[in-house]
Amino acid sequence: MKKIFINLTALFFAVIFLTNCHRYNENEFLCDCGKVEIEKKDYIAMCVLPREVTINSENYLRIENHTRNILGYGHDFSLEYFDENNWVSIQLDILWEHILLGIDPGKSLGEKVDCFSLIKKYNDSKNGKYRIHKHISLAKDDRMLTHIGSYHLYAEFEIK
Repeated sequence: MKKIFINLTALFFAVIFLTNCHRYNENEFLCDCGKVEIEKKDYIAMCVLPREVTINSENYLRIENHTRNILGYGHDFSLEYFDENNWVSIQLDILWEHILLGIDPGKSLGEKVDCFSLIKKYNDSKNGKYRIHKHISLAKDDRMLTHIGSYHLYAEFEIK
């Protein structure tokens, strides 16, 4: 069991690459999609998208699987705030339902995330740069038995 944990931890920190794939700029909500390159043409992307582009609307977290494998993830995420040139974790008091979700190769999935309510409750409605951080995994099968690797995926957004 320890050997599996060590191998998974090593894979978890492997091949992390963040880049912008989209940018939205309406009503002072900005978003940069995060992207993890797996191989030359294979990548995974995540973005926080406003449902309606207003500061009071709910948001969707879109995750895209541009690989030949199954992407696995859960509902849980962490939220960070950019303060004085450092990303600072915001402690969320949320009980997460631990369900493994999967996205087939070439597909994407969106889930509702209320970023503004979280920022209001846990960070005093501060304007600035934020990012959502998710742990994701790739496997060859939908039961995640043939594990390929684990990765960190970030999507940044800004509230002005």
